[in-house]
Amino acid sequence: MTALDKQTAQAQQAAAMAAVRDGLGPTPAEFGTAGELAQLMARLPAGTPVRIAETLRIDPALQLEETDNRTAAVVTVLTLADGTDPVDVLEDDGRIRTYGRVIPGIELGAVIVAEGTPAPARTTPFPPFERAQEALNAGDLAAALDAHVELLNWMAGTLTSAPAGLDAAPAVPDRITDDDLREQLAVEADRLRHAAGRLTVLRGRVVADLAGPGNGDEHSPA
Repeated sequence: MTALDKQTAQAQQAAAMAAVRDGLGPTPAEFGTAGELAQLMARLPAGTPVRIAETLRIDPALQLEETDNRTAAVVTVLTLADGTDPVDVLEDDGRIRTYGRVIPGIELGAVIVAEGTPAPARTTPFPPFERAQEALNAGDLAAALDAHVELLNWMAGTLTSAPAGLDAAPAVPDRITDDDLREQLAVEADRLRHAAGRLTVLRGRVVADLAGPGNGDEHSPA
């Protein structure tokens, strides 16, 4: 295989990405029927890889409990590494290195948005566990801690039975008849809520620390 110079390799990757981006148009591209999806797919190169999103996402600006909302089916563009078709690149120092080829792909997913509004370019995972993981990978500690607090409160809620007559999600104690066991579960639920409260306070300190000198890397002696 003939080695490509770096500029040619980059130009090939850019052209492949442009073919998908230009064909799909502004993303996320929303579809509501099989026909609309077929029209989107027809505008793409036939060999474009397709992935299915692993999690439901949400518009981070959406106030879920206060706003009428809907779940939109969308197509977005991905950058993928193709290890099956490596490319030899001639580096500036004259050496030849082999890289996995970078190729464009698309992802079919779903985003919760406000009724009557399109899916935004930036979304976050809806489940707090996935949201915490993504935030940590991005270095967004405040968002990660917010998701941790949500998870702790959710766990506490599952260990607490709702008052009689109140419509609520199923909880662990609902099927337990042992009063002592139910009380122990309630104690653990309280501990989780207290942990969530403490973590909320620590979140403020983390944000302040990150905004300090050295972006949190340097600390004054205790």
